[in-house]
Amino acid sequence: MQVPQALSLAVLLCCGAAHASVVDVSIPTGVESQTFMNYHAASLLAQTFTAGFAQSLDAVTLHNDHWAGSTFQPLTVSVEKTTAEDAPGGAILGSLTVNAAYGFQRIDLSSLGIQLEQGQHYALVLGSTYSGNLDYANAVEINPGYKPAYGPDTPNAYPEGMLWMTSNGVWTPYTDVSSQNIPGLADLVFTTYGTPTAVPEPADVTLFMLGLGLMAAKVRSRRL
Repeated sequence: MQVPQALSLAVLLCCGAAHASVVDVSIPTGVESQTFMNYHAASLLAQTFTAGFAQSLDAVTLHNDHWAGSTFQPLTVSVEKTTAEDAPGGAILGSLTVNAAYGFQRIDLSSLGIQLEQGQHYALVLGSTYSGNLDYANAVEINPGYKPAYGPDTPNAYPEGMLWMTSNGVWTPYTDVSSQNIPGLADLVFTTYGTPTAVPEPADVTLFMLGLGLMAAKVRSRRL
């Protein structure tokens, strides 16, 4: 075994195969029917969420629609830290604008280099460059968090976060008849994907040292 090959083995033993992007947060569709909420430049939507593991945020999936006869407007996606009140409006970690597409759309965020810490709260903010009639703006699916007359209330789909909207430029919890006017019941239907960035476990470090030992032994055997 050549020295570079041995070194490569040591690195592989320490770090293992490259981490792949995996699902972190995933909010399902509503239990009875699909509910969509409009947003644009002057009426933003945001979903607060909790990172399940330390990660580089890779992508988010949304479920898009628009009013019949209208067209999709540019979609701006931002990831922010939450404020002391656990509301959107903290430091912006990254933002980009893409062309919205009908149905479930996966939006690549990997170029933004957003790093999330396990257990920390963040906000996924949706906006647009469009500021015309809100009825003709983009719409995204939300989960109202209840059954509308066909049985008992369902549990909150996602207790670790909630849906927010801006009112006169101020973030307020989303409430309307679809969520029984109860703050915190409704959530955005979305999925986040991230690449884990956890530090190596002690066992990984031990394997790394073993790899270095193999490399040293090969070098010594060549000199004898």
